[in-house]
Amino acid sequence: ALGAFLAEMPLGGDLHHHLGGAPTPATMIRLGAEGGVCLPVDPAESWIARPPPGDEDVRPITDAGEEAGFRREIERRWSMLDYAANDPAIDRTEANAHFFSIFGKTGATKRDFGRLLAAVRTAAAGQGTLYLETSTGYPGSGVLERWADMTWNDDLALMRRELLADPEWLAVRDSIVEGLAVGKWRSEDLLGCSGAAPAPGCDVEVRFQRIGIRTRQPIQVFLEVVMGFEVAQASPLVVGLNLVAPETDAVALRDYALHMRMFGEMSAFYPGVPVALHAGEMPDAQAVELDAQDHLPLAIGDPQAGGAGARRVGHGVALDAAIGRAALLEQMKREGIAVELNLRSNALLLGVTGASH
Repeated sequence: ALGAFLAEMPLGGDLHHHLGGAPTPATMIRLGAEGGVCLPVDPAESWIARPPPGDEDVRPITDAGEEAGFRREIERRWSMLDYAANDPAIDRTEANAHFFSIFGKTGATKRDFGRLLAAVRTAAAGQGTLYLETSTGYPGSGVLERWADMTWNDDLALMRRELLADPEWLAVRDSIVEGLAVGKWRSEDLLGCSGAAPAPGCDVEVRFQRIGIRTRQPIQVFLEVVMGFEVAQASPLVVGLNLVAPETDAVALRDYALHMRMFGEMSAFYPGVPVALHAGEMPDAQAVELDAQDHLPLAIGDPQAGGAGARRVGHGVALDAAIGRAALLEQMKREGIAVELNLRSNALLLGVTGASH
């Protein structure tokens, strides 16, 4: 009875949501079919979805509608189907690597931003979600690649001034702001939100977080951070900034303090833009092993002291291993810094369940 009662309760607001990771395999197959996506014929290949046109070594994803074995294999490759949360025999490091590999395999199914957003809003409505705060890098970091050979300068404010002095940079910012608005409008058009019988997804209010990818080189992350702040300041649809990708990656570990300084120093130029960071997304023992016990303190730390000044923390699993844990908890309580508890994700990717969570 309790389960039935909770299943019917509105979820309310979903504050930790990834637009690229939210679609189920069934949704990605459908979106891929609508976009003419193909997959390799050879099952030994990596199952990276390819945009049309196809060639001799690929088959259309539409075959999944008629061939159950093909569909099942797609589901295995594009989801956590084989990684049951309650199976102690599963290597969670392997599970983690499999999960993050999915994003690179499925990108071609999500090229239509408005259609993707409509599908995600429909799924959210089915869970009773009223407000969806989804993170996205749309239209992709490729739009910033022309600045990737910019000379690195440890004076971050100077580099920001150089970017903002470039009319092309400002034009890209404006195109991203417009693209997000158009994508949201198109999702509402697909859902029939202005018609006589609007779909349930129309009731889901949507806002975006701009993301940077922490496994890239410093100049690339800096470009994403500055553009993120610029877009968030310019667009009423963008409510904050975040970092994604494995926190335990070698590059992410190496540059963690630098990334936090990027957010902290840039936030001084954009005081109205909040920051919400994935931080402490690892078990306590791994945080100690990787010397990552300063990640949470740096994420919510004072920007004047090299911190990022985050107002929310995603996962925060390694909280018990954090340096100065008692003072950290007191600060979070005093300043109202929330932790987004991702129960299912933490179980599947980190093996943290039940009382250990």
